[in-house]
Amino acid sequence: MDEIVTAFHNRLLQSCSYLIARRDCCWLVDCGDAEPIKDRLTGNALALKGIFLTHCHHDHVYGLNDILDLNPHVPVFCSKLTAMGLGDAKMNLSYITPEYPFAFKYEQNVHILCQGKREVAGLQIEALSTPGHSDDCMTYIVGNNIFTGDSYIPFARVFTKWPRSDKRLAFENEHKLKEIILKNKLNVYCGHWQ
Repeated sequence: MDEIVTAFHNRLLQSCSYLIARRDCCWLVDCGDAEPIKDRLTGNALALKGIFLTHCHHDHVYGLNDILDLNPHVPVFCSKLTAMGLGDAKMNLSYITPEYPFAFKYEQNVHILCQGKREVAGLQIEALSTPGHSDDCMTYIVGNNIFTGDSYIPFARVFTKWPRSDKRLAFENEHKLKEIILKNKLNVYCGHWQ
């Protein structure tokens, strides 16, 4: 069954969140501005089945508590390092933007994902470890869609000036993702908009 992907353009650093919908259920990739996501969920009577995080940087997670306040039992899927970073202001960089406070309060909802293909919360995905922009980056392939976070942005080079960045890995993973995208003719949903 085909999924419908809806993009949300967030205020903080022009990050993106994505809702993957199928009939009456959906999954979220990253979570910036919570209000438009909540409006879509309630307005379309969509049951949120899971949240996938590409990495822990603040601009990709700052709306997470608000979404989980509305859906307190929804699982959050991410890498082990992302899970650690959700509770650490230095790792998630939330100390840089005090106007968007973030202190994650749903640690019990977090489930660690490793690289590989599997069914997760009713969704068939392939998780790829793609460090470089940050050491915790994950990319997700769902059907003919790829959610690259900040590991690959078609209109920009991968930003590698954060404390946990690695320029060499960023370059390798960016090229790996380009090859996967071209070979499989995937629709790209990256972590930022222009």
